[in-house]
Amino acid sequence: MIALGCGLSETVNQSMARAALSDSYGPQAGLLAQLIGIAGSTGAKVLVEGVDTAEQAARVTQASLGQGYFWHRPLPVSDLP
Repeated sequence: MIALGCGLSETVNQSMARAALSDSYGPQAGLLAQLIGIAGSTGAKVLVEGVDTAEQAARVTQASLGQGYFWHRPLPVSDLP
């Protein structure tokens, strides 16, 4: 699902992103690309959650931000700055 933030930011949640990113050329991948494009065309920042591989990261380069194991595993609170 897309969480609309009054045009300021958009979030593609983890369950939708994982379904779309695991479906390389199917309809869900196309839907994700369209949603990123539409949000981006309005000037909104787009965060895609659940990006776990280099291939997935390459497929969401149009998004402003990404979150997932591709960039870093979760840290314990004691390791946070």
